[in-house]
Amino acid sequence: MGWLLSEIDKVTFKVKPPVAVLPLGTGNDLARSLNWGGGYEGEPLIPFLKLVENAKPLTLDRWQVVITRERETISKVMNNYFSLGSDAEVALGFHTKREASPEMFTSRFANKLWYVWYGSKTIVKSETSLSQLIELEMDGNRVNLSDSLAGLIVLNLNSYAAGNDLWGKDPTGTFKPQSVSDGLLEVVAISGALEMGTITGGLKKPQKIAQGKSLKIVFLKRNIPIQVDGEPWKEEQQVMIRINLLNQANMLMKT
Repeated sequence: MGWLLSEIDKVTFKVKPPVAVLPLGTGNDLARSLNWGGGYEGEPLIPFLKLVENAKPLTLDRWQVVITRERETISKVMNNYFSLGSDAEVALGFHTKREASPEMFTSRFANKLWYVWYGSKTIVKSETSLSQLIELEMDGNRVNLSDSLAGLIVLNLNSYAAGNDLWGKDPTGTFKPQSVSDGLLEVVAISGALEMGTITGGLKKPQKIAQGKSLKIVFLKRNIPIQVDGEPWKEEQQVMIRINLLNQANMLMKT
């Protein structure tokens, strides 16, 4: 879906057309957030097109992720989420294996099994606290990170890892409810892959640590795994990452 929105950016429409999401991927978190479901299984398309006709228009925040390295600066677009640490390490293991052996990733179910496998491998690794590896600022204010922090997830959606609402409700009133159209990012922290397993199983919620309009992350060390919308890599340099609002896309939500 990200590539389609990027292509629409390149076309000089007077009015950019609203987009509905047919969920063909593995997690389909954007489709889930817009009520289009968790997966298309080859059903007739006519009923789907009728739902599109009656769908509700809304805007989707899109974010620019700028990574400043020693000798270059690169920019990526984030529609769904960004993460670093243990969560991104699982995504990197999955991605590397799929690139090497695509024949082993032939179905949505098989893909999820591989995610479980790489998650279990990450659990048994020794995990260094991210509080020793990065510094985090939200809207120019330093955010204190706990010593147990192993993963950081920056959210634009209320669906993560195939349907998990990581932000959820806030009975304390400290943070605003999550929305895809409010120009705000939500940041949650996890203590490792084991906790991520309990979160994806619906047994608990991660810790809310920040919400705001712009994010800055400074790496104090090298070789930290990162992922942007499911594209993972290991950042081999000490970098600075800034995430700011890029634009808004016209989308359709199933009513």
